[in-house]
Amino acid sequence: MSEIIWIPGWLGQWADQNPDLRTSVPFFLLSLICPVAVGTGKQPSTNGLNTRWLLAGYAAIAVLLVTSECSQYFIQTRFLSIGDILWGLFGIAAGICAGLVGWWQGMKLIAVFPKARPEY
Repeated sequence: MSEIIWIPGWLGQWADQNPDLRTSVPFFLLSLICPVAVGTGKQPSTNGLNTRWLLAGYAAIAVLLVTSECSQYFIQTRFLSIGDILWGLFGIAAGICAGLVGWWQGMKLIAVFPKARPEY
C-alpha cells in the first residue's frame, strides 16, 4: 500500500504493517450510513429506529465483506484470511455504533430546532 501514489506515506506504511486490521476501515466508513438509512426521523429513542432493519443492514454489509474476502481465493496474488473477516465484522459494528451516536445527536438537534425537521 505504501507504493500507491495517492495514499499518504504514513497511511500506506500503517496499512502494510496491519494487513488484517486495514480491512475494518472501509467497512467502518460504509456502515456509518446504516443507522441514517434505517432511522425514521422520530425523536431519539428506540421507537425512532427500526432494530430489525439495522440488523438487516449489518447482515447485508457482512455478506458484502464475506463475498469480497472469499473472492480472493480465486486470485493468485491474494489469499483468504479469517482475520480480515473478523476485523471487517468489527469495523461494521463500530461504524454502526458511531452512526447511531451521530443519528441520535442529529435527532436531538432537530428536537431543539423543530423547523429544521424534514417534512415526510
